[in-house]
Amino acid sequence: MNKGLRTAFAILMAIMVSGCVNSVKEGMTAVAEIPTVEAQANRVAVGMSVLRINHIIENKMPISSDANWPKLLAKEISDEQYKIIENAVQDDPYFATHHYSDAVQLQMLGGYFVPKVSPLTYRALQKFVILYGEDDKNWPDIFEYSTSLDTFLEFKEADKRQPKMVEAISGDSYPNIYAALVSLMPTNYKKDLEQSRDDMLKAFEKVAELKKEREELRNILETDKAAKSKDYEGDWQPLSHQEKIEVNQQIEVLDEQIINAESDADAAQAVNYQFMDSAVEQLKSEINLSEENVRLAKNIKIAMQEIQYGSGEAGVMFTLAITNIAMRNVIENFPTELASLTASIAIMPPHKQKLMGERIRRLKENTLYLLPSIGMGSYYAVKQYRLAMKYESVVDVILEADKSLKQQHNAS
Repeated sequence: MNKGLRTAFAILMAIMVSGCVNSVKEGMTAVAEIPTVEAQANRVAVGMSVLRINHIIENKMPISSDANWPKLLAKEISDEQYKIIENAVQDDPYFATHHYSDAVQLQMLGGYFVPKVSPLTYRALQKFVILYGEDDKNWPDIFEYSTSLDTFLEFKEADKRQPKMVEAISGDSYPNIYAALVSLMPTNYKKDLEQSRDDMLKAFEKVAELKKEREELRNILETDKAAKSKDYEGDWQPLSHQEKIEVNQQIEVLDEQIINAESDADAAQAVNYQFMDSAVEQLKSEINLSEENVRLAKNIKIAMQEIQYGSGEAGVMFTLAITNIAMRNVIENFPTELASLTASIAIMPPHKQKLMGERIRRLKENTLYLLPSIGMGSYYAVKQYRLAMKYESVVDVILEADKSLKQQHNAS
């Protein structure tokens, strides 16, 4: 297991130890479900969607001292939101057809039960309700895959479907979290903070790109195993012994490149953190505890905590998927899985057969991107988690100073 996945696994363990009920339920679901590529592909797609939501929270949502959306994100899922989500997934190719294929797959592939909407899928779609509104026609496609760095942290329909914009009721509004965070910092640090952040994000992208290339090669090896199944139907030509050696050699080269790129990314992050720490030290001596700044800091803290929860949940999804892939032979059994879906068409009403065809098409396409998405997603989950922790620590300086000042007033 590589460094990114090890860290994601550590996050998973930390969440489970802390008692995150949804993550524990997701883990129980993954153990008992029918062992299919589709279950892992859907799980990874949801994890990717969570990372994209985090990206929107940090970079796309205007924020002010009185913006209400951070508090809405932090609330538990309401009964009304559960109903909205359940109605929204009814026409999805998987959710609309899986009860026809369940019995066939249980017989052909094993497992114990088939979940409907998993706990962490509910959590992700709750954020859709809040950020995009209750009409699911305005929601992005939660099962859309992409391994292009240009769109990995963006939903495919991003140019058409934008989150609901918010306006400040009073005071200043900022275009995103980082702009709001920088506004609280000493003026002489703002340029360095912005430039060092840009350098850091570019370094992160380099690592993610290399991880994607490595997982694409691993995908070739896994596909070669699946092609040996008795149910395989396709034109894949088995790799020769020499071809396997060459693919593994390319993976070794990429492993070394990833180590170097991660070192560069860590260095770029350290520079950004150094500027941030220096700015915070100066901030302590000239802190502005206006009511608006304090309320803005509180809103930033809530948003950063939601990003931490989200990236942790995405880490859970990626870790569960890679564990099932490694331990339950789902890729090797993929031809049998496709055969089970084809067999189930015979027991479906005609108006559902088109949806099954779309489900099979999507599954085949998503399978190509499954391992690369786990590699890139695990890396970004860790980075989002750590950045959110860092940003939260900055606003904590303001909140602690405000708390201390109020305690002094109460004591006098």
